[in-house]
Amino acid sequence: MAGAPANTPSEKADRKKRAQQWKRLRKRNFLSQKHLSELLDVSHATVWLIENELVTPRYKILATFEALKKQYDREARS
Repeated sequence: MAGAPANTPSEKADRKKRAQQWKRLRKRNFLSQKHLSELLDVSHATVWLIENELVTPRYKILATFEALKKQYDREARS
């Protein structure tokens, strides 16, 4: 599951940027939130909460997302 909600302006800005990154990856690769949640091994609700800027994901989820993003970026360049 995701971490606790952030309250500082800096944390809110980070959540907004992250939400945009996640949505961009999904849309560019025609992934639903459900499919992304399966790839990340998290619940659909977790992806929804992150994309709606309500929570900050834990490090493990972030690391898995970054690896997935790199994989999709490589495939797009091929």
